[in-house]
Amino acid sequence: LAVIGTIAYVVLSQAATQLIAWLIPSFDPNQAQVYGGVGQMTSLAEIVPAYIQMAILTPFIEEILFRGYLVGELKRFKMPTLLIVASTSLLFGLMHYPPLDAVVANVVFGIIAIVIRLRTKNVWASILFHVFASAIAFYSLFILK
Repeated sequence: LAVIGTIAYVVLSQAATQLIAWLIPSFDPNQAQVYGGVGQMTSLAEIVPAYIQMAILTPFIEEILFRGYLVGELKRFKMPTLLIVASTSLLFGLMHYPPLDAVVANVVFGIIAIVIRLRTKNVWASILFHVFASAIAFYSLFILK
C-alpha cells in the first residue's frame, strides 16, 4: 500500500500542480522549497540526524496528529467522511506553506494518506506510507543532488 500510495501521490500531485499552473498563470510550480539549510549537508554526521528527523520522526508525528487524533475526533463528532478527508487534507497542505506548490502537493498527499488510513482502519498504514514517501523524497533531494 505504501508503494502504491507513493506512486499515486507523485502522479496526482504533479497533475494538480500543472492544473493550477495552467489556471493561475502567476503560479510558479518550480519555486524552490527552503529546508532551513538542510541542503548544505556534507557529512554523514549531518545527513543521519536530518534523515531521522525528516523521514521518520516528522512523518510519525504528522500522521499521529492528522490521521490519528484529528480524524478520530472528527469521526467521533459524526462528521461526514468526505468533509473529514477535505478538511484534514487542506489543513495538512496549508501547514506546509510556503511555497504554494508544497501546499498543493501536500493536500494531495493528505488525501492519499487519509484514504489509506480509512481503508485499513489503521494509522500505522498511513505512517508507513508517509515514512516511505519521505525517505524517497529525502534521498532524491539531498543524496542524489
